[in-house]
Amino acid sequence: LETSLVERLKSTPSSLRMLEIALRRMIEKAEAMGANAVLGTRFTTSAITTSAAEVVAYGTAVVVMKEET
Repeated sequence: LETSLVERLKSTPSSLRMLEIALRRMIEKAEAMGANAVLGTRFTTSAITTSAAEVVAYGTAVVVMKEET
């Protein structure tokens, strides 16, 4: 995460909660697709109105398997 994004989100408990919700939803969707990991996770924020904002978490859902030797 970019430091500036983390600092902005830490500034209010509701913003940090939005980050947690976005991350949890991304993980749940990845698991529903059969993935056991998410690569390249990113977060995007945008203001919808002066009193509302959105946080989006996205990445690539993958299945990681242990290499057999």
